[in-house]
Amino acid sequence: MVYVVAAYSITFGALAIYGVWLQARAQLARVVVADAGRDPAAFGRGFNLGAFLLAPFWAWFHGLRVFGLTLLATSVVLVFAGASGLRVAVIALASLLALASIGLGFVGNRIAADRRSRSDAGIDAAAFIASERGWALAGAVIHTVVAPWAGYFWLAGG
Repeated sequence: MVYVVAAYSITFGALAIYGVWLQARAQLARVVVADAGRDPAAFGRGFNLGAFLLAPFWAWFHGLRVFGLTLLATSVVLVFAGASGLRVAVIALASLLALASIGLGFVGNRIAADRRSRSDAGIDAAAFIASERGWALAGAVIHTVVAPWAGYFWLAGG
């Protein structure tokens, strides 16, 4: 079993990290070409992988504190519902979290660009994309490397 976890986590982890880097390079090229006067609308296009993979934390650190806290509380309740064997609650809460994560993925770049355009004199393309790339890389590593190994050791220990 350990070989299966190792093979899949290394393979999917490497592919996810490579995909994040490719997405960031494509976004930078698109924004630099479309960037006339540092328009926040140019940054708001595309799918935000960091917001999708780390929805509660991404929302919290991007100024959506109530939404992030609600998603985190829903995640905690989901864990306890799963441990209690409440299948209907698990399905409902997991569906709610999945829909919220997908929604944040689609509007995440707009939210992040809007927050940055309000706080700064303009948006620096390289800094914006580097910041969002960090979130995407962290989410990719957590979901493809950390979570499978944590699950393996949790199941092996219990």
